[in-house]
Amino acid sequence: MVNIALSIESREKLIPKERVAYVIKDKLFGEFSVKKSANAWYLNRGKVERLIEAFKYGVTIELACISIGISVDQYKYFKELHPEFSTIMEACRQIPKLRAVKTIVDALGTDVATARWYAERKMPEDFGKIDPSTRPALDMAKRMAAIRIEYQK
Repeated sequence: MVNIALSIESREKLIPKERVAYVIKDKLFGEFSVKKSANAWYLNRGKVERLIEAFKYGVTIELACISIGISVDQYKYFKELHPEFSTIMEACRQIPKLRAVKTIVDALGTDVATARWYAERKMPEDFGKIDPSTRPALDMAKRMAAIRIEYQK
């Protein structure tokens, strides 16, 4: 995942201190400075935090906006003012994939069905389900036996 955390010095160069409304800190992306505005929806820190949480569930932009009560156009304007948020959003949206992979890999040692499923997909040349038509020798023997039975009738 991309680490977009910037040093305090470089962040202050990007957004002067007097223009920052507040800073959100997160283990995933470090710090995110939200700019001041006269009366924008994103001055409500809780809404921005809930927006980030929604993206951590892998939802679409539309669903994330609905969940905090803003329009997609309001979100787009926020993203224009905070271009670094695109990277934060994409990093957050990867969390469900990471959780799914972790759950599957953790189950490999204890659940045979999961291990079989994983092996079939990750190592198909060794464990993949083989279409009978790709095993001509075995398939041919079965066909010949069926033909013999049919002709003996």
